[in-house]
Amino acid sequence: MNKHDWSQYENKTVALYCSADAIIPNWAYMLVASKLNEFSAQCIYGNENQVREKLLLESFAKDDLSVFANGKILVKGCGSFELSPEAYVTITNLLQPIVSSLMFGEACSSVPVFKSKV
Repeated sequence: MNKHDWSQYENKTVALYCSADAIIPNWAYMLVASKLNEFSAQCIYGNENQVREKLLLESFAKDDLSVFANGKILVKGCGSFELSPEAYVTITNLLQPIVSSLMFGEACSSVPVFKSKV
């Protein structure tokens, strides 16, 4: 751990995950996070896709969603990385109270999810 150049992660987001079938003690993750914290790196447990999704949802929840008020929103069904069902539920929970309609998919073949009765 002391020989690794941790400075390369300075001010970056790091996905901390082990994809191998190995037994890793919990304190090992703590040690890595501690080293990353010394360089102001954001350390998040999960694979790359899980971390991207978490950051996306955190950003979305912080954004001013009032720009979508009474709008007709189409949530794209495919993109550069796959979202989990949890992400789509979160997006629905955040948007449904403010939009007039919410759809999923592509413009040519969307699935209606919600339509305001007002």
